[in-house]
Amino acid sequence: MIHYIIQVLLFLLTSTGQQMEATENREATVKGFCNQPIQMTGNLILSAESRSGSTAGYFKDNRVVAQSGIDAPARLPAVIALSFSGPGRSLMLLSFILLILAVYYNLRQIRIIAAKDQQLFAMEKDLSERNFCLGQINEEKDWLVKEIHHRVKNNLQIIISLLNTQSSYLTNTEAREAIRNSQHRMFALSLIHQKLYQADSLSSIDTTAYIQELISYLLDEYDGEDRVSMQLDLAPLHLDVSLAVPFGLIVNEAVSNTLKYAFPGKAKGAIKLSIRSTDQINYVMEIADDGIGLPHDYDPDTSGSLGTILMKGLSRQLGGQFEIRNADGVMVSLHFKQVANPFHLTSV
Repeated sequence: MIHYIIQVLLFLLTSTGQQMEATENREATVKGFCNQPIQMTGNLILSAESRSGSTAGYFKDNRVVAQSGIDAPARLPAVIALSFSGPGRSLMLLSFILLILAVYYNLRQIRIIAAKDQQLFAMEKDLSERNFCLGQINEEKDWLVKEIHHRVKNNLQIIISLLNTQSSYLTNTEAREAIRNSQHRMFALSLIHQKLYQADSLSSIDTTAYIQELISYLLDEYDGEDRVSMQLDLAPLHLDVSLAVPFGLIVNEAVSNTLKYAFPGKAKGAIKLSIRSTDQINYVMEIADDGIGLPHDYDPDTSGSLGTILMKGLSRQLGGQFEIRNADGVMVSLHFKQVANPFHLTSV
């Protein structure tokens, strides 16, 4: 369609040029007439006679003759309009075609914009549906992760109960003590899963609440609520799950050993557990008691105690530094970072 319109425009421009040349000639003739003096006669309308008097027409002695009462200059625009009637029609047709092209172009742009708006609306609708689906998937994922932690905690509690039942059939003191220590370690692990199940965050736990509940459990297990005072000075700290497990086991081993060996014969004493931060990344945990202390020949590097071996191995898993020494009792210190270091997350 555009091809045919262009051909029509070229034809009109060509014919318009020819008509404009003829118009200029006619305009010059009319202007020549208008420059001649006008003679008003009785009832003669634009009658003229050549100087020879042989021909009747519009000219007489090169003058325009008009009807009486009619002003000749007032008729001049009409004469010029008639003179331009041919090219004027062509120009009008050309303007009309250009107007149609402009309207067609605008309508086409409107249709393109409308199509783009429909595409954008469809994309927005699709994105909204995808976001809704992703939101549901995330909710289901969080629910599944919480359910996993809940089931792991329940399974560990079942194992603890089974071990407790098994220990009631044992007469060997060392075997019963080994089962009891295993139960405490399993409780420390199950408590982590319980905190993750109960918390809003599925990736970290609040160490303050965790330590308080673990200490309360251990005091109850070793009958130390009435004879051992517990002092807690804990800086706010949230640990990733990968760090919370070794951290919780270290706390369990250190406090359990203190309750078992620091105060023999049901003696009374005090335990202080503190966590402080040096630069919001590096932390120091200290567990100190005022008990009888370590034996003089005790060497932590060569000690074959399972508790000491576990604490040293777990501190390496944390990427931290473990130390145990005598200091008016026993001082256990652990320097570690809050951010997990994958190069130190190795097996014990």
